[in-house]
Amino acid sequence: MLSYGAGLLFSLKTHRDLFNPPHDDFDEDSPPWSVRKSVIVLAIAGVAVGVMSEILVGSISEASDSIGAE
Repeated sequence: MLSYGAGLLFSLKTHRDLFNPPHDDFDEDSPPWSVRKSVIVLAIAGVAVGVMSEILVGSISEASDSIGAE
């Protein structure tokens, strides 16, 4: 816990410019996303993560069955 706290202190306070370089919030050419578009993309990403996790769990279940683990 102490080394984690020291790492946070190092990265957030003492060397802030190294870990947070300046950047533009968005390109000048493209407008920021609307709330509706952001929510739709977030929902699609959530569904994709759910599908991928089901595939992962299914493959682990098949692998454990094939080696005889319960």
